[in-house]
Amino acid sequence: MKTFKQIFLGMVLSLLVMFIFYLLFTLLTGNIVKTQMDAIRKGDLNKAYSYTSKNYQTDVSFEKFKKFIQSYSPLYYNKSLRIYDKKTEGDLQIIMAELKSKDGSNMKIGYKLIKQGTDWKIEYMGFDFDFGQERRDVTNENTQSSLPTPKPGPKIDNIFVSDSVSTNGNVEMSKTYIDKTSSKIYATVQITEAKENSTITAELTHSQTGTENTPIKNNVDKAGKIISNFSFTSTGGGWLNGEYIMRITLSTGDIKEISFMVK
Repeated sequence: MKTFKQIFLGMVLSLLVMFIFYLLFTLLTGNIVKTQMDAIRKGDLNKAYSYTSKNYQTDVSFEKFKKFIQSYSPLYYNKSLRIYDKKTEGDLQIIMAELKSKDGSNMKIGYKLIKQGTDWKIEYMGFDFDFGQERRDVTNENTQSSLPTPKPGPKIDNIFVSDSVSTNGNVEMSKTYIDKTSSKIYATVQITEAKENSTITAELTHSQTGTENTPIKNNVDKAGKIISNFSFTSTGGGWLNGEYIMRITLSTGDIKEISFMVK
């Protein structure tokens, strides 16, 4: 017959084993995020991309991932990452973290992780989590919903490009071909769920030569559904022949581009 001491030691041992498993689980899931940050810090974006899930890679190409990382100083020039909240449910996990850049700036970022085989992979990463609500969901044991999900964030719906605008100053319909002698190239961007005090950046690049016009940045002064206009002016002897890419980047994360020809 087992003595009280044997039963007590057995309970302590069981609790210790459970704690070790929990600690290992926590370290492994948190480490995938920190390991990705280490890869970004070393400039190895291919390796950083490899820590994302198959679903993520289906939706986000490496080039788009690279552009996203390079668009944010706390990401691309990260000095440290501090995880301040986690919530796990089965094969899903939400991680809330704060990035610190080498220039001293800070930014909150959210991650959704999934189990892919025996490994944890990053299914989503972005800045459009409602961090106040997410924090309550993570720390409150009595919440109805278990895992928080990203709320609908700012999204680029359409980009219209032309060498002329209507009387209201907007491009109403894109042109596939633009005359190389045109003095300006205009872009109208339609955005839903825009975030006040964020920014929208337009970049115009000649595909064949990589020649870039100076990027233009507009500030968002109201939230919701908005239209933002940009105009690029030709320099020298007009525009180069060939394909151009108009890329629009939101400071909140979304990126979209459109191509057109100049001749």
